[in-house]
Order: sequence, then C-alpha cells, then structure tokens
Amino acid sequence: MERAAAYLRSIKKGTLIDGGINLSEALPVEEQKELMQYIYDMVINLMMKTSGRYVLNRINFGSYKNDFIGNYAEVILKRLDLFRDPERITEESKSYRFPTFLDRLSGEAILTTYAQMHDVSPKVERKIYRVLTAIPKIAVSKQKNCSEVTPYEIHCMCQDISESDILSILRYRNRTSLDQLMEEGMLEIDAIQGDEGIQLEVFEELDADIISILHHFFDSLTDMEKLFVSRCSILRKDISEIRKTGQGIQ
Repeated sequence: MERAAAYLRSIKKGTLIDGGINLSEALPVEEQKELMQYIYDMVINLMMKTSGRYVLNRINFGSYKNDFIGNYAEVILKRLDLFRDPERITEESKSYRFPTFLDRLSGEAILTTYAQMHDVSPKVERKIYRVLTAIPKIAVSKQKNCSEVTPYEIHCMCQDISESDILSILRYRNRTSLDQLMEEGMLEIDAIQGDEGIQLEVFEELDADIISILHHFFDSLTDMEKLFVSRCSILRKDISEIRKTGQGIQ
C-alpha cells in the first residue's frame, strides 16, 4: 500500500516514484484513471471487510449504517495518498502500518455520520463531542457527578467554545447518542479526533476525478452490495441552514 499511495501522489501531484518516473506524465490520462480506480476499489473493498465492519459492530448507527460506509469510502478517496507521504512525515509525526492507518481514517467517517444523524455540520458535531468528552474528565478531577459539571468548568477546558454554545450543546445532549455511547464505553475517546500525523481536516467538496471514480466504484458493485450501500450520502450537500448552524451552535 505504500507503493500504491506513492502511485496516487505521482498521478495527482506529479511526484516521482522509484526510478524517477512521474506517472502524471508517463501514463495516458485514461490509464491514470484506471490505475487510480483499481487502487481505490481494492482499498474500499478491504475497508468493508475489516475496519468498516468493525465500526458497524461496535457502534449502532441504526438506519445510518449505510451512510457510514459511504462516508468512509469518501474519506478513503480523499486521504489514501497521505499514507507514508514523505512531505508530511516529521520526527514528531507517527508512522502507521496500513491497517492502522485505515482504521484511523474511520474517525472522520464516524464524525460525518453523527453530524448527519444530528442534522448539524461536522464542525458543530466535533464541538458536541469535545464538550461531552470534557464532562467526565472534569467530574473525575473535581470529584463530582457529571450532572454537576457547569458550563463554565467546561469552557475552562475547551476555551475556544463559548459558554453559550456549551449551554446549547447541553440542552441538545439528550438527543445525542454520543453521550450514551461514551457512558457505556463503546466509543474510544480519540475515535472522532483523528490524529495529527494523518491530518484529518474535513473537506466539503470532491473534485471531478474523485466523483467519477466514486461513481465507477458503485457501478461495479453486485446487486447485494448495492443494496447495502444504497442509502449512502457521499455526494449529498447540506440542504438546510440547520446543518450549517447546529440550531444556534456556531
């Protein structure tokens, strides 16, 4: 997979692979697309059999389980070329084996899926997650019940989130399955946070080549596989202001 990721970087960014070859120049455009398609198909199918299946067994997304698979596929299309990227590796960054790298990518897909479930943007969902994970930490440090933790105490730990936003999140929490998942120990603390070595920032759009590859992937599925992912929302944009604002959470 290190070699496959290097091929993707060479096609997308013009970097050189072993032998000093630039695949964006050495291969015709159609062959570039075929090679990218082959790599993405291989990894997405691997995800559906391994880390994707594991997350679905661990987290109950209900009717959104197919959306999670679609979101995970989207993350793979956007992030796969980051695997062992020499330009991003520093002395402080982590170096992963590919199964671990693939597993770490699930965090962004989990975040996006929860955002869809709760009708908020990924940015707002991350704030909800940070507030909910801060509560038990504060409760332990101050030896009090979680219900006694104040918005001010949360703000002291999450200083970039205002007390008004924290109040909105606390009012919202009764509708948030994340709260129950964390109480039951079903969701690791860093599952949504990702890792600085992979740099899992959220993008809003896919470029035309990635969209084409994504369509081709779903066209290649069997009828049973299409049924499984028929409800995926990979190319779905937010359709209301609620998704952008989180009902008052900025």
